[in-house]
Amino acid sequence: MAGDNELVLHVLGTAAAWPFPRVGCACPMCAEALRDDRLRRARSALLVERRGSEELVLVDAGNDIHWQLLQAGENVHRRLAALVLTHPHSDHYLGLDDLARALKDVREVLLPFYLQDDNLPVVERTFSYLLPSREGARPWEKPRFEPRAIRLEEPFDVAGIRFTPINTFHTDTFTTCAFRIEANGRAAVYAPDCARIESETAMDADLLVIDATELDDATESHLSIPTALETARRLRARRTILTHIGHHQISCADRDARLAGQATVATDGLVLEV
Repeated sequence: MAGDNELVLHVLGTAAAWPFPRVGCACPMCAEALRDDRLRRARSALLVERRGSEELVLVDAGNDIHWQLLQAGENVHRRLAALVLTHPHSDHYLGLDDLARALKDVREVLLPFYLQDDNLPVVERTFSYLLPSREGARPWEKPRFEPRAIRLEEPFDVAGIRFTPINTFHTDTFTTCAFRIEANGRAAVYAPDCARIESETAMDADLLVIDATELDDATESHLSIPTALETARRLRARRTILTHIGHHQISCADRDARLAGQATVATDGLVLEV
């Protein structure tokens, strides 16, 4: 039985930049997802809670956030204490307008929005009307988010949960973060877009949820299943879940056979207790 203060991670989405099934694709992966709704994947996002708390922290708000919040449960949007951003690639932040609309009638104050300094200009170019500067806002629009700067390796606390940003070297355009997430002596690391992890902050987590965008061969921007498993071993993760799944184009059974019990592939809606 989980204790009152342990972490609970609600995995809202598990796809890489494009959801599944792909339009017009008949590969084993997409064919299975067409037959079974449980195998469909929306873009990666996460809700974090400390058990016993009414507050939730949302990590990323991509293109699918409207449906993800509806599926996560009634009034989830009312419980949001903050938004935390891994990085401003489209699949991780383009749902900010939909999130703002969900918050319109439920919050009197701006939602704290934690992100790296070099991420903010990207968000401002797209959604300036949602930020306090109001540059480009139309008369009926109101800001919804309060940007708060975070820095690599410097922890910050939200809703009784500690977040520590970790560099994942996903792109040289701006900083991309994983997060060590801690409460009551328990720790998870969430790394959905990841080229590599060098920080000792990621060591010895109770749970590692990590990028497995590629099937066999890692790229300059993303891990593959083999490199994700090797990273998990090096970081001494006690449990490993693979997320940010790319177009692997093999059946779930064939993919799971490659894991040989070393990790589990996340599905949308998965709830993880830490």
